[in-house]
Amino acid sequence: MDGDGNVTELLTDLNTGAAYADCAHPLVAAGRVTINGGSCVQGVTQASALNSTLTDFGNGPGQHIAGYDVQMSYELPLGPGDLTLGMSATFVQADENTESILDGFAIKPADDRLGFLNFAVVGDASSEIRGNVSANYNMDVHNFRLAVNYVSGVEDERGPIQQDGYIPGTTTPVGLNYYGTEAKDWMTIDFTYLFNVTEDLRLTASVNNILDKDPPFSRQELGYDPRMGNPLGRTIEIGVKKVF
Repeated sequence: MDGDGNVTELLTDLNTGAAYADCAHPLVAAGRVTINGGSCVQGVTQASALNSTLTDFGNGPGQHIAGYDVQMSYELPLGPGDLTLGMSATFVQADENTESILDGFAIKPADDRLGFLNFAVVGDASSEIRGNVSANYNMDVHNFRLAVNYVSGVEDERGPIQQDGYIPGTTTPVGLNYYGTEAKDWMTIDFTYLFNVTEDLRLTASVNNILDKDPPFSRQELGYDPRMGNPLGRTIEIGVKKVF
């Protein structure tokens, strides 16, 4: 609120419907807004006279995504077996939306979506880096594999929430809640052991998310973003494969 109380006055007008309509707005001129009483008169028609608005469902804005993929693999003999080192990663350098146009009027400006959650727009959370590195050691009937998976964090463009009330036992306002707004990375380490008992029988044992990492918090229904992580924590899997 400024010294003249203009913000409070404007909010009061909007809440009571006393604010005046902008009759020169392109969407009003295009006939997308219906006013009680027929026409919109500048300086006379108020918000309370708004009857309905006409909207369209169609294609969203244009989207430009640019980046590059990197894949590398190196194999060398080591002791009684062979060691293979690998890396696969995607680096996104641009994720841009064009402005949204309706009847020639830009209802939403162009924006940069890279590094954001993109909760209210079409498309996934836009991480700048996604990838994994691995080390695989094969020794006759034994195979050991260690993999590190990584997804760079994204920022929630909606920002923090202003909470009402006070911290229990004090007169200090609760203030802003930053839950899920920070761009935290997601990294897990997995290990798999494979034992070929015979040509027809294979045993496997895996420990996924060895460090028992929780997915980054996100202000969504599940409390995390399933496009970036999972809530399973450390899991152990044992498998048997028999060919008949």
